[in-house]
Amino acid sequence: MRAEDLTAVAITSVADAIRLDKTRIKPESTLIGELGAESIDLLDMWFRIHRDSGVEIPGADVAALLRGDLPDDEFSGEMVSEVGLAQLIERVLPQFDRDSLTRPLRSDQVLELVTVGTLIDLAHRLAARDNDPAASREVGAEL
Repeated sequence: MRAEDLTAVAITSVADAIRLDKTRIKPESTLIGELGAESIDLLDMWFRIHRDSGVEIPGADVAALLRGDLPDDEFSGEMVSEVGLAQLIERVLPQFDRDSLTRPLRSDQVLELVTVGTLIDLAHRLAARDNDPAASREVGAEL
């Protein structure tokens, strides 16, 4: 599947799962906070992307993308550590404004920061991993 087709599938999946017009879906929109998705909607999005593109998005891959090469303990417990927060902002969610945090980020709030663009990026990374053994090693290191 071409990259632009996969992007279109992801956007359509988001729109259909949360019943919004595709024109309201922007890459920088957060799925939960701005678009109003709930956790069950995220699963629906992942299912739709898989059904329509063949790219499977397991929850473990989402967690691995957010965690990067950091150990689980940077994101487990009640609060995300400073190291974990830096990982999120610098490598995964660069559009997030750290200054907007009024208190430490709780672990259960991390998914609220995921944008449409993050989901699209993940779908592209997983498609590359599935289609190219060399990319699989490279993307696998990131996931």
